[in-house]
Amino acid sequence: MRQARTTAMAMATAPGRGRRPTSRGPVRWPAWVLSGLLMLLTAAWPAPALADTDDAAPAPPVVPGVPEQVAAWFRDGALAAASAATTDLGQERDSLRLGLVRPVHTWSAAFLGGGNPEPATVAVDRWAAPLLTDGGARAVVLAQLDGGQAGLEEVLTDADLAGALADLPADVPFVHDDPLDGWFSVAEGEVRPLDEAAREVLAGPAPVDVYQPFVVARYAGADGAEPGQAAPAAEPERSWSPVVVVGVVLLVLLVWAGLIVWLRRPAGGDGPARGTPRRREAADRSARDRPRRREAADRSARDTPSRPHDDVPARGAPRRDGRRGPAGAASPRQPRERG
Repeated sequence: MRQARTTAMAMATAPGRGRRPTSRGPVRWPAWVLSGLLMLLTAAWPAPALADTDDAAPAPPVVPGVPEQVAAWFRDGALAAASAATTDLGQERDSLRLGLVRPVHTWSAAFLGGGNPEPATVAVDRWAAPLLTDGGARAVVLAQLDGGQAGLEEVLTDADLAGALADLPADVPFVHDDPLDGWFSVAEGEVRPLDEAAREVLAGPAPVDVYQPFVVARYAGADGAEPGQAAPAAEPERSWSPVVVVGVVLLVLLVWAGLIVWLRRPAGGDGPARGTPRRREAADRSARDRPRRREAADRSARDTPSRPHDDVPARGAPRRDGRRGPAGAASPRQPRERG
């Protein structure tokens, strides 16, 4: 019995028989566990945001005339570069996309020379596109050519400017004022400010020919200065509209009418009008006294008896009461008869 048990144990532990040696089990089990964990981590770990964004975002539209290398950069690398340069996107980073790619304009030499303001702008070797998310426009991506290769110039994290650029029609120039470092648009003979720097010198739309002298003066005063360092000149806010002119005229007329009424008002409330002729004052006084004079005349007529003229005797003639007239009074001369 003891011999059979010893034989069974020997067969179980002999190499090549029964179960495999336990020395190889610990090597294959941890490897399988590690492989499974690696697969699970690979499936659960999110892919890099930049790669997913570039793959999922549609290609941005491009206006005609943009060089092919610039258009290719906006299609392939602009979104990743802009996303890396913009740090405050948060959860909106997954919905990034680019808007219309267009050239950047500046003021033309003829415009800055003070001559004919047409054309007022000219395109330069810079391009811009708004950076958009599901929540709206967030920034402006600027690109430039460096040695024939397109690359990122700057990302302007100005949501208002990005929204204005996104709403700008494709044929309207997007103008950069270098001394001011502000952005404008020029359309239908008017200059419009697009960002805060431009609104500091121009509150609203202004005609191109009216705004031209201020741009010329700003560029002349900022000769050789860095962009944005020019002192803002006095800019016209807006030409007066007909409504404002009519309002001013009506206000002047109302003030003039009120002044006339004040000058002609009675001095004491019921006295004669100030500035009227003196005879009008006398006529008013006579009219006020007329009832009193009429009443006095009527009273005098009632109190005094009437004496007809025929009852009064002539001088020296006897009166009805037997008395004579006044002494020395001559009697009436009697006419003499002619024989």
